[in-house]
Amino acid sequence: MATTDGGGALLDDVLPPAFLVVSAAAEVQTSLGEAELAFLRRIGAVRVVLRAADDRVSALPARDLVTLAAKDDLLANWLAETGAVAAVVRPDRYVYGVAHTPAELPRLVWQLSDALLR
Repeated sequence: MATTDGGGALLDDVLPPAFLVVSAAAEVQTSLGEAELAFLRRIGAVRVVLRAADDRVSALPARDLVTLAAKDDLLANWLAETGAVAAVVRPDRYVYGVAHTPAELPRLVWQLSDALLR
């Protein structure tokens, strides 16, 4: 990801070792309701929008949403290849699952909840 000084940094150096909900657009994460957001806060998850470096942010960021500028198109390309719009990433940085539509993202969060609370 790009830094303000024009350099770069790895996500692992910027974000804590926590669950991540990552998308390339903030709008994708608007499908998460208050119950899903409360669960994500409870487990210390970080919601991240990793936008292209040349994208202009037109709206104010949502509460509890970190917006970072990607240095390259790696995430966007990976999402396109998998047909996904968002991913839930485990603290060890393995992908837990992907959502192919914004409507699938809440279901993915509840699957994570079920898996953790079993």
